[in-house]
Amino acid sequence: MKIHMKFIVASVTALVIIMAHASILRADNLYRNNNDNVTHKQGVAADPTNIIEMNRRLFSSFPLVSDRLGICSHSLNSTLAAKLADYKFKYIRTDLRWSTVETSLGVYDFSKFDSMLSSMEEYGLTPYIILNNTNQLYTSNAALTTDTDIQGFANFVTVAVNRYKGKGVIWEIWNEPGGKWTPEQYVNLVKVIAPIIRDIDPSGTIVGPALSNMKIRTVKWFEATCSLGILDYFDKLSFHPYTSSMPPEALTADYDNMKAIIAKYTDRDIPILAGEIGYSTVPDWDGKGNICVVTEEIRAKYLVRLLMINLINKIDITNIYVSVTPRTSNNNAENWFGIFSPTTYEATSSADAIKNIMTALEGYAYISKVYTLSNDDYILKFMNQNGNFYCVAWTTASEHNVMIDGKINVLLTDTPQIVNIKN
Repeated sequence: MKIHMKFIVASVTALVIIMAHASILRADNLYRNNNDNVTHKQGVAADPTNIIEMNRRLFSSFPLVSDRLGICSHSLNSTLAAKLADYKFKYIRTDLRWSTVETSLGVYDFSKFDSMLSSMEEYGLTPYIILNNTNQLYTSNAALTTDTDIQGFANFVTVAVNRYKGKGVIWEIWNEPGGKWTPEQYVNLVKVIAPIIRDIDPSGTIVGPALSNMKIRTVKWFEATCSLGILDYFDKLSFHPYTSSMPPEALTADYDNMKAIIAKYTDRDIPILAGEIGYSTVPDWDGKGNICVVTEEIRAKYLVRLLMINLINKIDITNIYVSVTPRTSNNNAENWFGIFSPTTYEATSSADAIKNIMTALEGYAYISKVYTLSNDDYILKFMNQNGNFYCVAWTTASEHNVMIDGKINVLLTDTPQIVNIKN
């Protein structure tokens, strides 16, 4: 077997793409999937026609990478929507604020949000709408605690869902309620709102509870909502798995914890969404507020690795936080989460790194993690419908060489590399 290798280094991200062309790919190398136990007899010559058909069947049973990426955006116009679509984002998560829409009792103004939805539709972006925010017309409390409050919100939701139904919207019921609502208060709200959405918009997906972390207090809050039957109302569960400044590989323990709680209260296999996650690159951080602070170079690596880690953990959608932030203060971390610049929407290295990996994996499905001798090494296998395979590989340890598929010698670093094996 003759292998030619070509290295392409992306200028701003140092994302290394290793192209390996193999003249023959035996059937015994096609199927090794630790998750779904896809196997093939080893050492037996296979009919190429059968291999192609088996490839297609295998490919169709796994998630396309292109269906897994979204981004949070506080605002949106046609220019920004075009940029986000070009950078391979599929979902746009944004707030539909009750207090902004209903400024007089029973009078609803959706004009600003209509413009955002129009921009999404223009570029084929799927709306991920957070039904959110209390309204001073009804209450000054952070949570909706009275029948009047809940009915007012339900009326707003009814009008909103009727307006935007039939678009395949992901409807999220509130943002990070866990610290401001008791479990009982939130479950009561969901029991009212979820049936309204389901009845009006069969094309929609209902998600929540937008957990802000998996710290002890939040875990107890989430488990309490599960014990009160909240899992019966959601199609998917949303979680904001921020890692502070830690690398994204640390997330697996949080996902496992969340899955264990879910399994205690239902037999349903409910998908998990990473509703928002990101890192700030604030240049002169004052040490206050949000602590998810890293350099731009590190963020570019972390966000690509985050996407891969979430595929390993079967996370349904990963929404990067956030498209644009104002950068008005050089020491406020919240001002520097945006991966595009304000006004001009110039891409950061992080945005370019995401685009590079998503472009390389376009048309590819994630198959499995290839296990190695070191738990610090990550090698993920992808395939397209033609039976071509990629591996994405990196390490959290010091640089070292590994063999992929027993034939490709790769120097692993903390920057993800793409290994492409073609027939």
